[in-house]
Amino acid sequence: MAHSGDGGKTSHPRTGRVSKASADICALGEIDELNAFAGLFQAALPKSCEGMKPVLLGIQQTLFKIGCVAAGTGSEADAAAIEAAKADLERCIQAYREEVGAMRHFIVPGGHAAACAAHVARTVCRRAERAVVALREPSEDAGQDEFAGSRHYLNRLSDCLFEMARVVNFREKTPERRL
Repeated sequence: MAHSGDGGKTSHPRTGRVSKASADICALGEIDELNAFAGLFQAALPKSCEGMKPVLLGIQQTLFKIGCVAAGTGSEADAAAIEAAKADLERCIQAYREEVGAMRHFIVPGGHAAACAAHVARTVCRRAERAVVALREPSEDAGQDEFAGSRHYLNRLSDCLFEMARVVNFREKTPERRL
């Protein structure tokens, strides 16, 4: 085993050896962590929410594509898939909001264990979004922005995860804790 990362450097497909603290590696790590928490959320789902499993699998597949784009190895097909996945998220958000109704109060994260996992995934998603924004600020260049689709997807994903948490608590008859 080479232990080539022991010195605080790692290999990046686009730029070669870089610091593990570089913006690129941090973004990739945040996306990976989000994917792991999406898997944890899926594993914690109660029977009443089995229908969310394919949604979460699709989210995980899209997160892999976002990781490819962030690493500089993404294809046009990956970018197109991310765009299509945004439309899927919008449909899910709408359906979940219709099921639980409009939110009228601030909600304290909690309730069913799966809802808690969704809230953790949501907060990690916000952090991943910030890390992707740090790769290239949207106002830096009016030219091609390879990260725009990923930023938009992550922004909508956090909303979707929030609504999924609400649905889990609703279906499991766990009251929301309101402020």
